[in-house]
Amino acid sequence: MGSNTRNNQRKKKKNKVYRVLLYIVASFLVIGAAYGGYVGAKFYQALNQIQDVSDMENEEVDDTVEEEEEDLELVKKRVRNGNTISIMIAGVDSEHGRFVGRSDVLMVAAIDLDKGESTLLSIPRDTYVEIAGTGEYDKINHAYAKGVNTAVDTVEKYLDIPIDYHVSINFTGFVRFIDFLGGIELDVERRIFHNLHPDRVYLYPGVQRVNGTNALEYVRFRADNEGDFGRNRRQQQVMKEVLNQTTSIRTVTRVPEVLDIMGDNIRTNMDTSTMLSLVRNLSSLTGDNVETLRITGEGKMLNGIYYVDVDEEEHQEIVEQLQERMKLEYEKVAKSTVNN
Repeated sequence: MGSNTRNNQRKKKKNKVYRVLLYIVASFLVIGAAYGGYVGAKFYQALNQIQDVSDMENEEVDDTVEEEEEDLELVKKRVRNGNTISIMIAGVDSEHGRFVGRSDVLMVAAIDLDKGESTLLSIPRDTYVEIAGTGEYDKINHAYAKGVNTAVDTVEKYLDIPIDYHVSINFTGFVRFIDFLGGIELDVERRIFHNLHPDRVYLYPGVQRVNGTNALEYVRFRADNEGDFGRNRRQQQVMKEVLNQTTSIRTVTRVPEVLDIMGDNIRTNMDTSTMLSLVRNLSSLTGDNVETLRITGEGKMLNGIYYVDVDEEEHQEIVEQLQERMKLEYEKVAKSTVNN
């Protein structure tokens, strides 16, 4: 009897342990399902905010460029020979939640999805170009003030590559994201100060952890002899450091916080499937996989206004490099066959 009693007690204890374990497992499953639903809801809420539906109605890319050639009706047709995309990235002020005004930062990313590599070009904001649809020449950052589509068309024409998508980021989002990371470690290359008050110093040279506000001052600073050219270099430096230092947030537990920042401060015409494809293909992208290109030029005054004038030879070299990264080739075809 004593032996049977002990056996029964052991069975009861085992059953109790199993029930507790089952309860714990079930609780985790319920919590996981609820959290997954929460993340999913946040994801689609953010998508609804950041996708600029009004700019998605005419996003089919026309990869032909009309070019007159004597009496022949020929056009250049772009042929893309790889799995590549291009994204125009604009840093702008957000007025009352609207992304308006001139672009303070203008970059183009050419991405090879198969290799998980990217080429990042910075364009000086004062670059003297023809503004698409106007026939007028002005600073390239003025194109955004006429609408994001005008900015895209202007950049496409200037660089002679198709721009597949555009992303606009406001300064509030930049600051919030850097602070969300806990700041970024940055090798500050020079003393950064207020452009009107040199004694008001934000950063001193050297390796240090920089918060969002000071990181913004760093990428916008141009109160030195380099002007926009130095600023473009620092912008690319910060972009590469952000890529190097974001591996810790590429987990599901941090997704809702990131999406909150994205939803409030980013606008894009990128569709959901493309976003997910970028996440899959570029999940391990670091600054080491990013090639940086910069446009330089000479400052010139025209009617009392300062512009950056880019040498045609340098401009063509940049265009050819981007076309190579985008795996673009051009064919001359009869105009009547383009849409056949």
